[in-house]
Amino acid sequence: MHDLSRSKLDNLFRLLDTDGDSKIDKADFENAADRITARCQAGEAAGDELRSRHAELFDVLYPPGPVTRERFHQPRPVPREALGRLAEAVVAVCDTDRDGELDSAEFRAFLGGWGLAERDADMAFRHLDIDFSGTVSAQELAETFEEFYSSDDPHVPGTWLFGPIAHQQTARIPYPTPDELSGEARRLLQALPPLNIFRMAAHAQTVFPAAMGFSRAVLADMTLPGDLRELAVLQVAVDLGATYVWTQHVSAAQAEHTARSKMIAIRDGRLDAPCLTEAEQATVSFTAEVLHRGSASDTTFARLRRHLSPRQIVELLIVTGFYTMLGRISTALALDADASQGDAVVGYATGSA
Repeated sequence: MHDLSRSKLDNLFRLLDTDGDSKIDKADFENAADRITARCQAGEAAGDELRSRHAELFDVLYPPGPVTRERFHQPRPVPREALGRLAEAVVAVCDTDRDGELDSAEFRAFLGGWGLAERDADMAFRHLDIDFSGTVSAQELAETFEEFYSSDDPHVPGTWLFGPIAHQQTARIPYPTPDELSGEARRLLQALPPLNIFRMAAHAQTVFPAAMGFSRAVLADMTLPGDLRELAVLQVAVDLGATYVWTQHVSAAQAEHTARSKMIAIRDGRLDAPCLTEAEQATVSFTAEVLHRGSASDTTFARLRRHLSPRQIVELLIVTGFYTMLGRISTALALDADASQGDAVVGYATGSA
């Protein structure tokens, strides 16, 4: 088993093993549901449904009878439908303001029922709320459950669901220490927002200052509108599977007044979604085709040409290339997750921070 998966499941085992007998059974899952119901002061029907879904989860994951820690590390695959039903039951119990989603306090009550400390529950919420909407839907919660049980990516929200993992340092090479850097690279790194992408890039200390100057120009000196730039960056992140870049640029897109629905459309691959304007659809479709095929079709290019000048088209290609480079640094070297500071990076580049 991957060390990350073992660490995640160890967290959950500790939360469930409330009697300290080093075994888990269906009653432990049902008791967690009862604690959630009590914390959220939910009605009997909703509580019974939540209890049933927790029992179903145990039945899917493990054979009947007590499960030792070692057996707990070997869960069976969970059907997506079961996780969806569980997520809907959680929202039904914990959504005390009845807006159909969980805010941070409601989410804290949910994880508090499992025994997670408030600080860790808040950290889990920050990782899960990837579009910074302030709420989490049942669908997002179901996806997080699935990531928890099936993903070995340390950056996905599900990794953090039941507390910080034991080994949070995941980068494949160490970040440089200040003593290892030249004076210019060290001074520049100290001035930048404290992000692991910058720390790792500083290894290439002879080109690091020039690269950061280029980054500043991309963010501050282009005629390409900032909202289109950020949508293109999010498209690059999706195509590369670069969770690190996505996380950083959600906040940067928000600073450009990009609606949540547009970010979700890009995340889900719906590049012709009605919530995207014609210019936005053209921008992200062009970016996706360039990434997939090396070029774009005549139809896609003609569509883009109706909205962007030749200068802006070249700028869009530069954005695509630059963030492909950063995305590959983040994925190839498995950078450790940072809280989103993309808006602070844009503020630093433009002098508005």
